[in-house]
Amino acid sequence: MKLPTLTALILGTVLSLQAHAAGTNFEFISYYLNSFASRDAPGLYNLFHWDGVETSVRKEVETEVRSNFKGQQIRRIYIDPVRKNLPHPTFQENGKQYELNLKPTGQLYIVYMDKTGKTNTAKMYVGEHNGQIKIGSLRPTTSTAAK
Repeated sequence: MKLPTLTALILGTVLSLQAHAAGTNFEFISYYLNSFASRDAPGLYNLFHWDGVETSVRKEVETEVRSNFKGQQIRRIYIDPVRKNLPHPTFQENGKQYELNLKPTGQLYIVYMDKTGKTNTAKMYVGEHNGQIKIGSLRPTTSTAAK
C-alpha cells in the first residue's frame, strides 16, 4: 500500500516540476536534463525567455536545440554566477545590434559528447524573469529596432 503512495508522490513531484519553469538553478538543471533525455524540444524551448526575439532568430535557436539531440549526450551541465558589474551583453550581426533580453545572473555551460567521444560546450546567459530561471535570448536593441 505504501509503494503506490510513494510512487504517486514521486510522479506528482516530477510532473509538477515539468509543468512550470524552474525557480532555482537546481530545478532548472534538472528540468533541462529531463527534457533533453526525453528529447522534449518544447520543454527546452520553455526554458528560454523569448521577449522581443525576432521570429527568424527564434527559429534558429529552436533548430540548434533540436540538432543537439542527434547523437549527443550531456556530459556536464552547470551554472556559474556572473560578476555583478557585468556590462549588458550585446552582439552585432549584418549591421544590426542585438542585446540580451534579461539581466544575466549566471552563465549556463552544457558540455555535450558525441558518439566518437568528441565534446563541445554551449555557453548561454541565464537570468531571472518573473521568479523563474530562463535562458536569455537576443533581441534587437531599441536603437536598431526602430529602423
